[in-house]
Amino acid sequence: MQVSKVGELIQVIASVGVLIGLALVFVEIRQNNELVGAELRAVRIVSYEEMSRHEIETDIRTLFQKSIEALDALTDGEILKLDSYLVNIVSLLQQDAALQQAGLSTYRTDDFFNPGAFYFGGRFARAWFELNREWIAYTTPGVADGIARAIETTPVQNRFEYIEMIRERL
Repeated sequence: MQVSKVGELIQVIASVGVLIGLALVFVEIRQNNELVGAELRAVRIVSYEEMSRHEIETDIRTLFQKSIEALDALTDGEILKLDSYLVNIVSLLQQDAALQQAGLSTYRTDDFFNPGAFYFGGRFARAWFELNREWIAYTTPGVADGIARAIETTPVQNRFEYIEMIRERL
């Protein structure tokens, strides 16, 4: 009888050890996810900083303005600069979507403003999006759908038309 009680005690101790081991593995996985999330957020911040620096160095805002006011006057080089910039915007939106999908970020772009409408509201950017929609949808369908929904439904999309309406009344 004593041998069976010792055996039972060993089984209980082993079971407790297994549970403690599983709890430690769970804690390790959680810590690893937090570290990966922090690294990815840091990469995203660096990407946004690089985009901001690029905006200043290339004066991309002026090109966006020109794409709204004098679309036909854009040179091939300016179109390529805008193309590059919009590809980077899509890349950043894809990074945000990947972080959200992985549960590594609670940041949601639509909590503050919808970048789809902000960046893709003008005629040039809409045409660019329609031309590139397929590859965006292939790589991250949610991003393509979000941009499409934004430029179709948000009031920000009409900001250019709104500006024109104001100018007509002046």
